[in-house]
Amino acid sequence: MTNRIHSNMSLLLSDLSLVVSEKFTLGPLSYEFAPGTTMIVGRNGSGKSTLFRLITGSEDAENGTATWQGETIYTENHQYKKRIGFLPQPLELPLWTSAKHLLEYIALLRGMDNPKKRQEKITHITRLWQVDQFYTKPLKSCSYGMRKRVALGLALLDDPELLILDEPLSGLDVSHITTLRQILKSRTERGLTTILSTHILSFAAEEAQNILFMSDGQWQIPPRWPHLSVAERGDILRSFFHVSNKAE
Repeated sequence: MTNRIHSNMSLLLSDLSLVVSEKFTLGPLSYEFAPGTTMIVGRNGSGKSTLFRLITGSEDAENGTATWQGETIYTENHQYKKRIGFLPQPLELPLWTSAKHLLEYIALLRGMDNPKKRQEKITHITRLWQVDQFYTKPLKSCSYGMRKRVALGLALLDDPELLILDEPLSGLDVSHITTLRQILKSRTERGLTTILSTHILSFAAEEAQNILFMSDGQWQIPPRWPHLSVAERGDILRSFFHVSNKAE
């Protein structure tokens, strides 16, 4: 992993909106995702995954814009898609192939043409997520947790400037959650931008530099979040979800 430090790593939304159905509209949403880790929390159906489809260029918004370094994000912007890392939920992996073939294929698609450097990155990812334990097995014979680690490896393969993770904690055990914590910390220190959703309130309280509470396609920004203690953040999160300490 490199030690590069970036500036101007912000994702900007300006009145972004999409009519999903007669009963649900996302937005309009405006926000600047600054470098560091921003988490989006909300109940199922609140619009998190729809938002992620828009900001990854998987689907086009009807109104407003999303820009990365001044470049508009849309479905045909293939160069943008090559520069970001994305973990979708549910996972979208071809189960007939192996982690080995999939990592090699995606590395080539992302322009890693130097064989030595490409293999170094793949080796780093497979060891980081312990994918080497089932590297050549067809993914259909792997557990959900194994597939999740492969998907995370794909998202992080080229140490992307912008990383978007939809529910990355599901299917991970404690040791791999620790790995994810370390990755988020490293990315923040290097000025990279990470956006993720989670239902694990304790994780959000401990790891989010900034947070958005999403409900019915809109979001709220809690005041003073970066200055609150972990305990205070936990109280705000439990209040939003109407849960007690015991329920969490």
